Amino acid sequence: MVADKIGAERILREEDIGEALLFPPEKSRALVRNALIEEIVKFQPENLMVRWNRIINPPTRDEEVEFNELEGWNEDKIKKKMEEAKRFCKY
Repeated sequence: MVADKIGAERILREEDIGEALLFPPEKSRALVRNALIEEIVKFQPENLMVRWNRIINPPTRDEEVEFNELEGWNEDKIKKKMEEAKRFCKY
């Protein structure tokens, strides 16, 4: 691990990080990212580029969905992003 190599103090265990990836906090950007990935792979199952704050459609890299806010992802905001992600299906 990078933290171990550079001598940084670890606050979280690897298990904690893995659990957070699978079960992200409510109303968090991670929750939105996971939901978007699940939706997009239904119609664009290959070669997605996933970043902390966006998902990019690599065939052209012209299509992307951004989700910059860290918190405050209520049901309406998530639904709007899900609708935005449906434009990936044209490829």
